[in-house]
Amino acid sequence: MLILREMIEFKPESLKTNLNIGLQYVRNVLKKRSVCFLLSDLMDVHSLQDALKIIRRKHDFTTIRLVDKAEQILPNLGIIQLKNAENDQLSWVNTSSVAVQKMHASRFETFENDLKLLFSKMGSDLISIQTSEDYIPKLIQLFRSKK
Repeated sequence: MLILREMIEFKPESLKTNLNIGLQYVRNVLKKRSVCFLLSDLMDVHSLQDALKIIRRKHDFTTIRLVDKAEQILPNLGIIQLKNAENDQLSWVNTSSVAVQKMHASRFETFENDLKLLFSKMGSDLISIQTSEDYIPKLIQLFRSKK
């Protein structure tokens, strides 16, 4: 319960995401072989390859990726203003444009393929869970596969 409370009450020093720093911290703090979970959308611009390679040598490491439908399919909302949560940059996007929707879908598909390739190459477990779906069956399947 203490860990959950600390996670809920945590106030980040920065809005920028850098999973490598978190993975380095885990690597330095956990001295004994441990079961570790990374729960993230993995929308980190930094390469995870080196950090994953090092942490996988010592720990049983599983990544649970949360995916929102809007990340896959850009909803048709017309012209909207979007704010980048990491750098506060504002931009206008015409979400009803077929070209914009195709570009968004293509980028998402490329990102998905790159992630699958990276985790496959590292021999690390990766499961993706839609925010709109029941996550229990996928977690049960994951734990059964680890027996």
